[in-house]
Amino acid sequence: MDLMPGGMKALNLKKTLLTYSSFISAVRPMYESVMTLAATDEKEPVCIMTIMASTWGKTREICTRNQAILKSAIEGWGVCGTTTTFGDPRRAWVNTILAASGGSGPVPLYPPLSHAISLFPLNRAGSVWRGKGNLMLHTEDGSAFEVGLASSQQNKHTELAPGDPGLGKSVLINTLSEIQISSAQKNLPFIAYIDKGYSAQGLVQLIRDSLPPERKDEAVGIILSNDPEYTRNLFDVMYGAKSLLRRKKNFMSSVLCALCVDTGTGQPCNPGDTRQIINQLIELAFKEYGENNPRLYRASTEDLVDSALQDSGLYEKHDAAWWARSTWFEVRDMLHNAGYIMAAQRAHYQAMPQLPEVSSMLGHTSLRDVFGTVQRDGSNELLLDYIRRALEQGHNDYPMISGYTRFMINPETRVIAVDLNNVAGDKTPAGRLKTGIMYLLAGQIAGGDFTLPQYRDEVLKQLPREYHEIALKRINQLDSGG
Repeated sequence: MDLMPGGMKALNLKKTLLTYSSFISAVRPMYESVMTLAATDEKEPVCIMTIMASTWGKTREICTRNQAILKSAIEGWGVCGTTTTFGDPRRAWVNTILAASGGSGPVPLYPPLSHAISLFPLNRAGSVWRGKGNLMLHTEDGSAFEVGLASSQQNKHTELAPGDPGLGKSVLINTLSEIQISSAQKNLPFIAYIDKGYSAQGLVQLIRDSLPPERKDEAVGIILSNDPEYTRNLFDVMYGAKSLLRRKKNFMSSVLCALCVDTGTGQPCNPGDTRQIINQLIELAFKEYGENNPRLYRASTEDLVDSALQDSGLYEKHDAAWWARSTWFEVRDMLHNAGYIMAAQRAHYQAMPQLPEVSSMLGHTSLRDVFGTVQRDGSNELLLDYIRRALEQGHNDYPMISGYTRFMINPETRVIAVDLNNVAGDKTPAGRLKTGIMYLLAGQIAGGDFTLPQYRDEVLKQLPREYHEIALKRINQLDSGG
């Protein structure tokens, strides 16, 4: 690459010839270009610039490959493009013959100085973590590029790794996680995986093998299965609460609307009406089971709860008539205040509404009065009947969200990988819908609490004071990463 002064001096003869032939339409653009350069030269020097890059190979295939590598390297500057065409191919060929020409053969360029400098590789991207990074990546042209993960110089770091199977996406993602885990920290970072294909399970097992026995629950790998063993009630709310947090209501609404999707269109029938009905249905369910008719406690339903009531002496404090009308919420509060947190959590799960009960409330007067005559688009079927049918089908198709929660995750867990290999759908429209629903559920299992610090005020407002300590401990843990 050469840059020399005297661009307009070199163009002087061409300028004179073009002046006399500017009336020819084919020549007119060249004349206007030279005159523009002449005007520019009065304010900024016009230079002569040549760029020449060459490669070779013993065979045509090697030469073609080297040419592609050279082209990629030059374009890696990020400031110009390249072409393999040449204005005069015979001149290009002659200039490659030994002693056939005194020049190298590039076509001279006549750019203003500022334009010429912009083509030089002077603004190559550099790493802001030089000497302080914890991961070495590379640029598109193969140069090393140091990166610092979870550093104070970034508010957020996002890596998108698309590609066909076998290209190393999982290796890259696992590497990013290992770098953060192996950094000098007292606690493991919070990491949530939603995977399909078991690659994250290996990383979790590696972490567990490195932890002492008392800390192994800090890393958990779950291979999800759509059966009652993995039941997590869709309508669970935060421990200690009776009503909904906004974030949890949005999640419930998203799942229920997904159950109502028409696989032919990819949208719920009457999307606007359906979402309104679903939102009102959720509110009705929690008003019914949280305020009007909370579920009554029944012995022998949860062995852990029964044992805790006996061991704590709480059972003897009330007579049989009181226990006959006591609710699971009251039992939860008693056990919590007595320090039996695990049993109180189980009682809390028993107090929550379930999917079959929620769908049965579609016959509620408040819904029938407003939406009772609304029909599905393109059908005579009533929309409320369609939604009831869709939710009942969801109850049959997804037992893992249709009962009381049995599958609990230790609150001390910090690295969790949920694998969907056994529950993901096929490539049919119905299968893709199933996969989408499973990703929604897996996201809630793996990282449902991650946004909790954003709702700190709402949490403290809705929870009774005796539950604030546990809630604040979790919020502060997530907020600080400690």
